[in-house]
Amino acid sequence: MEMKKLIIFFAIVVVGILVILLTNKSGNKKFKQNKNTSSPKKVKQNTVKTNSEKSNIDSKKTSRKQEIIDPRMKAIRDTVAPISVEFFQNSFKFGDKIVRAYAITQYTPHPKFGWAADITGIPNTIVSMLYTPTSNADLMQALARTLNVMRGTAESTKNYIEKQRIETGIENAEETIKRLDRTGESVGRFSCVLLAFGTTQEEFHKTCSRVESKISALNLRVKILSNLQKEGFMSAFPTYVPHPDVLRSSEKIITQSAMEFGMPTASSAFSDDTGCYFAEDTNGNMIILDMWKRIGDRTNSNFTVMGMPGKGKSFAIKSILLAEYMRGTRIFIVDPEKEYVKMVQEEMEGEVLRVGANAKGSMINPLQIRSVASSSQNEQKPDDEDVANLASHLKVVETFFDLYLEDVTASQKALLKDMIIAAYRKYGIDFDTDISDRSNDDYPVISDVYDMINFKIQELEMREERGQKISTVEYDDFIQLRGLLKDIAIGGDSYIWNGKTTIHTENKVVALDTSGFAEGNEKLKKIQYFNVLTWVWEQASKNREERCIIVADEAYMMIDQRVPTALIHMRNIAKRGRKYNVSIMTISHSVVDFLAPAIKQYGQELLGTSCYKLFFGCEGQNLMELAHLYDLKEAERDFLLGAEQGYSLAQFGSKRIIVHFKVGDYKKRRISGGGEGVESTKNTVKDEQDIVWKSVNE
Repeated sequence: MEMKKLIIFFAIVVVGILVILLTNKSGNKKFKQNKNTSSPKKVKQNTVKTNSEKSNIDSKKTSRKQEIIDPRMKAIRDTVAPISVEFFQNSFKFGDKIVRAYAITQYTPHPKFGWAADITGIPNTIVSMLYTPTSNADLMQALARTLNVMRGTAESTKNYIEKQRIETGIENAEETIKRLDRTGESVGRFSCVLLAFGTTQEEFHKTCSRVESKISALNLRVKILSNLQKEGFMSAFPTYVPHPDVLRSSEKIITQSAMEFGMPTASSAFSDDTGCYFAEDTNGNMIILDMWKRIGDRTNSNFTVMGMPGKGKSFAIKSILLAEYMRGTRIFIVDPEKEYVKMVQEEMEGEVLRVGANAKGSMINPLQIRSVASSSQNEQKPDDEDVANLASHLKVVETFFDLYLEDVTASQKALLKDMIIAAYRKYGIDFDTDISDRSNDDYPVISDVYDMINFKIQELEMREERGQKISTVEYDDFIQLRGLLKDIAIGGDSYIWNGKTTIHTENKVVALDTSGFAEGNEKLKKIQYFNVLTWVWEQASKNREERCIIVADEAYMMIDQRVPTALIHMRNIAKRGRKYNVSIMTISHSVVDFLAPAIKQYGQELLGTSCYKLFFGCEGQNLMELAHLYDLKEAERDFLLGAEQGYSLAQFGSKRIIVHFKVGDYKKRRISGGGEGVESTKNTVKDEQDIVWKSVNE
């Protein structure tokens, strides 16, 4: 019975298959008939087309032929599918390109912000990066084993250079273990393969040289994948996975934060890995600056700030000072226009010392011996040169009186110097005296010098009365000196300079208000500016472990073509500051003031000493001198000529970028006067900004 059922089932299946086959066959016949019957209609329709339609069809066919032979399409075809690929030991040919495969084999434990972006930005290169997370515990065990091997190698090797490298590796490994153990930060294996190429041998070698120098400048080590050019190409090519031999050469352990820190998406036009917010670039990226960082051509922390009034100089400086105040930096501001008084008092918990014309009870004795910044370049013992003694301070005193006494002869200057030395001798001070333990009351004042001159005149008169012969020229010189010094010793100017030093401060932020002089009395402003600056330098250079900023606002007041030693003193402070962890900010309206023939040598040195420069909008002779002094490009000159308020051409070491000092609400509340509303409301055409930006960075 079961056998019969099985036979019936197979019969039904066979019949079904036959029916399906016959149905498909008839369907195909119908399809062919429909196709044959429809074709005459199409032919008929085609025959009624006009001549214009025919010409359109011909033109389309011609355009298709032109597209096929377009050289741009040929270039794409050659790139995707080159005619040939030929590999050598240290390079390979890829179509008409000469290519070399590199691998980065060593990374720094303290990477630069945006380091990977710097690598991917090298022209004529293709970069492939691979990051694979791994276990922290496994890494620490591997590092511990590696440390043991490295220590043994360091002890056994006799090669000094190799030993130094191994010891550096040991320090980096130990630091990594401590950081991972302390923070539990994620780590991974990172591999970077780079292809450098060129069409000609010259272009190829230029690209390779650029790759090697750029990566070395980032404190990374790059290596040619010798005998692994094919594997390196495969590892960098999108359609292949990294080759194991290449990974063995290039894969290194780095922290996830170091990897993220370097990505192109994290980069800016300029940023340090430490520091604080400085400004924005033209693309809106934050610029982080650490002005105390010594790296490359950034050898000091000095600033030069130039620009016409109203362009944003004050706001930029206040913004920098506010950030440094938050970092604990000590700040001294020489403020001739009361520009910083409100900010110092209300926002920085600072102290304002009023040492201007209207100040009462605030005195800086110009005869008090203070340490003087010398121009020597002795790096080993700077304190042996910047000493406080009578010999060094006499130069400061001479400059002070040269600024005050405009019409004196050389013989009168010599007599005045003798009287000054006599006044010091009266207080028990000579060239060998140790003044380290002396107080403010242990120094002569200007009236003591005046009294010495009076005493000398009386002595000459008494000798003449006794019938002794005296020099009438000398007598006349003393009479003239007494007349010239009367005002500063016992007259109106004595309230500013004749007295013991009374000011003292331990505050972190100090503004020295030198305002109050009558309009047009530039001589007195200049003298007090110089006097205050010498006092500030003594305070700033006391503690070399403490970072300190000296702000010399309206610095043109220090310039006197008749007395270049005032500018020389300021130049010496700028040159010596870095040895004492001191930054001096020179702020003025015009660079022309510093380039007058009589003082050009010292003015150029002062401005050229600064590693950081901010140039705001300027024009005319000022722009011409600025362009000549700093070799500005045409695009940079054009930018300064039309620069809006708040925009500046900034220079960090040798790198120049355009920055924008924006005003946030929190800054508007804290930074008042001379700079409010610095962010311009004018809209600039974006395309024009892009053109300037690209031109400046060519």
